Order: sequence, then C-alpha cells, then structure tokens
Amino acid sequence: MGANVGKNFEPALEGKSIAPLTLDQKWHKLFTVIKPSRQLKSLEKQLDQLIKKQGGATTQSKEIRKLKSKLMREILELQSGTLKGGSDAAIQKKLDENTRLINECNEKLADYKEELLELPAQIEHVNKALMLETMALCYAELNENERVIDRITDWITTVRVELKKQILRKQEREIRNQEVYHYLHGVFGPEVLNLFDVKYDWEQKRKERIEMKKEQGGQKKPGTKQTEK
Repeated sequence: MGANVGKNFEPALEGKSIAPLTLDQKWHKLFTVIKPSRQLKSLEKQLDQLIKKQGGATTQSKEIRKLKSKLMREILELQSGTLKGGSDAAIQKKLDENTRLINECNEKLADYKEELLELPAQIEHVNKALMLETMALCYAELNENERVIDRITDWITTVRVELKKQILRKQEREIRNQEVYHYLHGVFGPEVLNLFDVKYDWEQKRKERIEMKKEQGGQKKPGTKQTEK
C-alpha cells in the first residue's frame, strides 16, 4: 500500500498515543481476514526488533545495577575489615578490581540509559507508520467489499425484476390456454376435442403441473414437525 494512501489517515492520529500494535492480539487477528502487504510485514519486523531491544536494555540495566551494588558492598566490607581478603596486597588488588568493574558498569549503564531514552521515540515512529499502513489496507479491503456488494445487489435487483416478468408471462400463457380450451370445448364439444387429443394433451400437462406444485408445497421443511392427525 502506498505511503500517500496511509497519509490520508494521518490527521486522525494527530496527538494520539497508541500502544505497539504487534503486542495486540486483535491486531494480529485482523490479518487472518485480510492479506498483509510487504510494507506492513517489514514495519512489523522493525517494531518487534525495537521492542525486543528495549526489553533487553531494560533487563541488562537491572542486572548491571545489581552487580554494581554487589561490587560496592564488597568494597565497603573490605575497607571496614568485615570481609577478609587475605594480605593487604590481596585486599588492595580486590579493591582495584572492583573499582574497575564498577567503572565498566557505569559506562554500560550510561549507554543503556541513552538507548532507553531514544527507543521510545523510535518505537512510536515505527508504530505510527504501521498503524497508517494497517488503516490503508483495511479501508482498501472495506471499499473493495462495498464495490462487490453493490454489484451483487444490482444483479439481484435485475434478476428479481426479470423473475417477476417471467412469472407474469407464465401466468398469462396459462390463462390464455384455459380460455382457448374453454372456447374450444364450447364450440366443438368434448367429443370432437377427444378425437383430436386436444383435451388429453393439455389437461395432462396441466394436471402434471398441479401435482408437481402440490408435491413441492407438501415437502417437509427442515426443522419442522408434521402435525399428527
């Protein structure tokens, strides 16, 4: 779906804060009904990667803070003599090592902090693009379905009108047959008509049609019970 189509929906999203679409199961169910575009799949992948990155940065920050607290606690214990570290040289070595590790923790925490400050804006940007693509695809589907519905409705209307016309034509022919037979019967009498088999042919067909209608009308409908006599 083209970017220009998606931009038609942009004013409606102005100032709206929407949770990441890929975390919403209802959003995923939409695309069991309509076909996703390549652009949508690409945006979905980007958003998932950013969310995963944010989750990883948050988890790592927590782990590093725990490690930093442990290292600082050890330094305090070594300096107070609570934690025995062997000789003075060994204690100093441990203090230096913990100090180095704490500095590394600080550097990593600073990197993660910067990353966690930038990620929300990146997630919002991709999420908005994904929303615009979603809206464009869904409304294209809705519009196409409406066009098909309109065509089918027109076809049904045309067929219904034609059906009524054919029913009237059939009824007119039946009435004319009845009139012709009635006048023939009056003019020539039943004996003459029997000689020409007119009565037999027409009457037989008429009876067959009546019997067929009775059979069709008397068929048991699904889900109904016949009345006991």
